[in-house]
Amino acid sequence: MGCGLEVEIGDPLDGGTGYVYLFETDGTLDPGAGASYGTYSFNLLAGSYPQDYDLANGPNAEDSEFASPLYRTHFSDRWIRDELEVTTAPTRRG
Repeated sequence: MGCGLEVEIGDPLDGGTGYVYLFETDGTLDPGAGASYGTYSFNLLAGSYPQDYDLANGPNAEDSEFASPLYRTHFSDRWIRDELEVTTAPTRRG
């Protein structure tokens, strides 16, 4: 740990260049860096994950949701989004 790998990516359409940085972790780092942007709840309707999840063929019906203060989205199968509810931030008056 402690070292990263820089990968240069070229865009064949416009000749632009971008970079991706890859790091290895032992799983102890918090990927949200201590910030919570919402909650994700995964619910596989066929049973338990990964035992009842069909990686090869699917479908894998689920009743999963991500919710934040500004939006909520629902997933019905393998990241298939079938609902999106957008809310507005409270307005400060003062």
